[in-house]
Amino acid sequence: MKQPGINLFVITAVFMAFVIVCLVPCQVEASWVYSYQYQDEFDTEKAQTESYAHSIFWPQGAFPPSEEAYLYYFDSEGRQELGFGDYNYELAFLEYCFPIGSVS
Repeated sequence: MKQPGINLFVITAVFMAFVIVCLVPCQVEASWVYSYQYQDEFDTEKAQTESYAHSIFWPQGAFPPSEEAYLYYFDSEGRQELGFGDYNYELAFLEYCFPIGSVS
């Protein structure tokens, strides 16, 4: 035999579960913040030595390599920048591995 009010209970329970699962996490802030700052002026070979994988670095002003994507240092208004040269839609890449941990 079906008890009266059971449908209302099920509907209310489903609605509350929806609110708890979907809406509450949006209002909770993370209890930790971790930030890692990495800077490079590109006036040395730091990017080349500290990255764990990268496209070939090519000298500025030289003809680009004939069969691969490349990276190059570029002087722009008195400061150095890193350029990414592609080859036949293959993009140049520069990959780093940053430390993971917690801030005390």
